[in-house]
Amino acid sequence: MKKVKRVLIIIPGFIPSTIISILYPLSDLRRKGEISTRFRLNKFTLKSDLEWCDVAVFCRNCETTDLRILYRLKRLGKKIVYEIDDNFEEISLHTSIGIYHRTFFRLHILKRFFELSDITRIYSKRMHERALAHGAKPKLINSYFDTSLIKGLERRAASGIIKIAYPTTRLDEPEMEALLFSSLKTILERYPGRVELYLWNKKIPKQLIGVQGVVLNKRQSNYRNFIRSFYSAGFDIGLAPGIDTPFFHSKTNNKYREFGGCKVAGVYANFPPYSDSVEHEHSGILVDSTAKDWVDAIERLILDAELREHIVSNAASDISCNYNFEGAVDVWRTCLSELESDRYGASHWLPPLKRHVQSFGVILTQKTLEEQNRDKRCNWIKLSATNIQNFKVVEKKDYLQLDSSSEYNNLISIFLVDDKQDLSILLTVLPRWKNAIIDFSKFAGEIDEAIHRLQKVANDVDVSFVFSVNQAKNSDTIQSLAERYLITEPSNSPIINEYSLDGYPAIYLDLLEKVAFKPPEKTLYWVHKVAAIRAFMSICFRIKRYFEVIFQYIYWFFRFSRW
Repeated sequence: MKKVKRVLIIIPGFIPSTIISILYPLSDLRRKGEISTRFRLNKFTLKSDLEWCDVAVFCRNCETTDLRILYRLKRLGKKIVYEIDDNFEEISLHTSIGIYHRTFFRLHILKRFFELSDITRIYSKRMHERALAHGAKPKLINSYFDTSLIKGLERRAASGIIKIAYPTTRLDEPEMEALLFSSLKTILERYPGRVELYLWNKKIPKQLIGVQGVVLNKRQSNYRNFIRSFYSAGFDIGLAPGIDTPFFHSKTNNKYREFGGCKVAGVYANFPPYSDSVEHEHSGILVDSTAKDWVDAIERLILDAELREHIVSNAASDISCNYNFEGAVDVWRTCLSELESDRYGASHWLPPLKRHVQSFGVILTQKTLEEQNRDKRCNWIKLSATNIQNFKVVEKKDYLQLDSSSEYNNLISIFLVDDKQDLSILLTVLPRWKNAIIDFSKFAGEIDEAIHRLQKVANDVDVSFVFSVNQAKNSDTIQSLAERYLITEPSNSPIINEYSLDGYPAIYLDLLEKVAFKPPEKTLYWVHKVAAIRAFMSICFRIKRYFEVIFQYIYWFFRFSRW
């Protein structure tokens, strides 16, 4: 690199993704004197840190604290690198972590990182597609296995017992786990005393209760220690099942790198990411999603020591050539060098620095019919409003009674226009307002004609629009409105509205933020129902994790400060 860059690392916590992808390679560049670094947990990032850096690096950040930091950095003209190795937009809602990451405001934050980062580092073709769809500048890369972690260690000598490892602490996919554990039950019962299964769970899965040969290991939060103990244990066979879904396709081939680096013959699900990197019967065994296929593949490796050795040798060679630590460091070196060029210009959009309002009015037309669907839509809009700083909702249904001097006329108001009666009333009252968002997403009339009529009376009104997908496809007039509109797929489904970018809360959060507001200052998490998901966490566990984070912070602080 031409000069030493000042790199600020901002991470949400100490998880394998942040340690492997960010801390290890950047600490190596720091040790070599190529960059100077500061690293911070997102909640403890200071204004002086933002002013100090040339480049800020994020990894999986998706909280409102992260979004505020991102906006401040972009206003200061800093370069941003965003690292993401999971597809939060398509993660299953059957798990607590899925509900957590799919909450609409976290997806909104993820989209902002895609839009505003100068480089987005991703690891799968599926994530490359998703990042491009959100306006990112993605760079598809390989991760690595760091052989220095196992340097000087010896593996367990062969004892005649085949050791099978399923190294994961997550059990959150019932169908996949039922298939895998039923297959393993067959294997253990078929080869009693000859095969052992090692799990990293708190308890034995129900399919394996009473089955001989099941061994439980304690969870290790320190990734370095886990790899060292995993290698030393000398496992013969490693299992990497999966689910044929877009979310799983978006993951990294982590288990292939670990198995190959630790000299373990792996059995992998026969779809991405493993089908993109594993050569069947050469560097691993690819298996379809049936119990018979899993039993046959595992049994084949149990009985064929030569095949196991063949796979171990080829996988180790592949990892050494294509997934090595030096290569990962070099990719980071190239990434930081590219940021020096003019290729990455200023962002096309940033939220206003000073302009904001204290409240807005949700304006509904006066109807005598039941308004259940409208009330739902209104509630979705209010939900998005809870993420805006200094923001409250003022709902007025009797706005026809307001005179031109009313205080409500100074608010940004949202008009729900669903039919010709709504449109007629809006044409009468719209000139009273200074700012308005007009929601046509469920309008039953001719949309082009409605827009033209509004434009005639709204010369002095700052107007933005919400349309449906079909309306936007079939209207040249909507396309001419440039960036002053957003489209949604109208739905009253809680799943779509609370856990996607297609629902009303996400659409309105995006639009309100662009129109007039500062970024969110406090998360909806503590007031949203998602908070109940974490109720099971005991105080003792929280204290334990708290001290783990402190110890890891001290370790990395001295590592970056003293090298």
